[in-house]
Amino acid sequence: MWAVSDPISQAQAEETLRRSIPSFDRHRAASQIELLSGTEWYLDGQNFDVQRITGGWNEKLKAALAPGRGGTRVSGNAFWKATKHWKEFCDYEHELDLFLAGQNMIVLRTYSLHATRTVDLLDVARANQCSIVRRNRNWKFLETPN
Repeated sequence: MWAVSDPISQAQAEETLRRSIPSFDRHRAASQIELLSGTEWYLDGQNFDVQRITGGWNEKLKAALAPGRGGTRVSGNAFWKATKHWKEFCDYEHELDLFLAGQNMIVLRTYSLHATRTVDLLDVARANQCSIVRRNRNWKFLETPN
C-alpha cells in the first residue's frame, strides 16, 4: 500500500509503478498493490484521528493476511509540514510504532530534508526504530536507541 501525497499525484505514482513493475495491473487487480490518497486516508475532512487511522491499518493488515500472505508493506510521505496537523502527526508516529510491534507489517515513511526543520526530523526519527538518511549523495543508517 502506498499512501500517495504531494509532491506526487496518484496518477504519477500509478504510471511510475506501471512502468517499473512487471504485471502491475495484474498485481493491482489481485489487491497486491493498492494506492491510497494520503489526504483522504489520514484526514476525515479536516480531522486527524489517530485511532481511526491505526484501526484502518489494522483492517488493511487483516485483509492482506486473509488470503495467506505473510504480511504487508506500506509507504507514505509526510505532507504534514504544510498542514496544521504536524503535532498530531508526530503523536501518530509514536502510536504507529507501538501498533507495529509484533505485526507483519513494514512501513516506510519519507520526509523531505529540504521542507522539514531539523528539530521536526529528530522528533520523527525518535518515534521510529531506525532511519535511513541521504546526505551528500551518501546513505546513512541510523538506529534509534531503545
